[in-house]
This record gives sequence, C-alpha cells and structure tokens, in this order.
Amino acid sequence: MKIRLVALLLLALVTAGAAAPSPSPEEVVLALTRDLLEHIYVQPSAEFYAAHVDPDVTAYEGPPLRVDGIGYHLFALRQAAREIPPGEERYFELLNPKVQLLGEAAVVTGTTRLTVVRDGAFTHTFLQETRVWARRDGRWRLVHFHKSPVRWPAPIGSR
Repeated sequence: MKIRLVALLLLALVTAGAAAPSPSPEEVVLALTRDLLEHIYVQPSAEFYAAHVDPDVTAYEGPPLRVDGIGYHLFALRQAAREIPPGEERYFELLNPKVQLLGEAAVVTGTTRLTVVRDGAFTHTFLQETRVWARRDGRWRLVHFHKSPVRWPAPIGSR
C-alpha cells in the first residue's frame, strides 16, 4: 500500500511539472471565434476586432450586397458599444460549432444564439454563421464571414 502511494505521489509530482500540450489549430481558431463573437455581440470592441480581422475582410450580413473592408464594421462596433442600455445583459453561445482546417485556412460554422435580458424579459436571436480564418505571418486573421438570421418555420395551421 505504501509503495503504491509513494508511486502515485511521484507520478503526480512528475506530471505536475510537465508542460501542458499545445492546443491544436482547430482549438485555437475556435477560441478566437468565440472571443471575436464576445467582442461583437456582448462587449463590442472595435479595438479587439481590428486586432483580429484582416483590413480587407469581406462579409455578407444580409441581403443584398457584400461589404468589403473593415471600415464599416469598426464604425458599427463603436456605435454598438455606445448604445447598450444600462442594466441590459447580453449573452451569446456558439451552438454546434464545426472547424474545418484547410492548410493555412480554417472555416468555422455554427449557430449563434444571442440572448438579451432587459427589464427581466429575455429575447433570443439565432444566426447561422460562417467565419473564414487565414494564418498570415503566424497569426490567424478573420478574412470573410457570412451570417444569416435563422427563420423558423411558421407553426402548423398558420400558413
């Protein structure tokens, strides 16, 4: 019994000093995506966005046109940061994310659930999102995204 206890203690000491395994590229991109969404939907930050998004980013955020470049998004984030009412709480969750690594690029898809709590009332919005990342100079940068609101089918009998 004593020998097993000593062996377990030695094993614990040895593994405690061991370096944690490096995260995979998929884990890094997924964490970046979650951080970016946090700084878009919950705590809007143009500074965070500019640090992680390519200046030539392209986006489809709704019909009908593509938005080219980071300028509009920085403007919108600065506005959004000023317009959060006091006492409003915001949450987001990336549901069923999937990361596809394609060499020096990665595609993240999933459904984002946005929850806003205002005066005790919950409002949920769902968005289907695709985020495309490219590794440039050793850093992942967002180069394209597409998001569309989820349109739930109308209840039976209401059509």
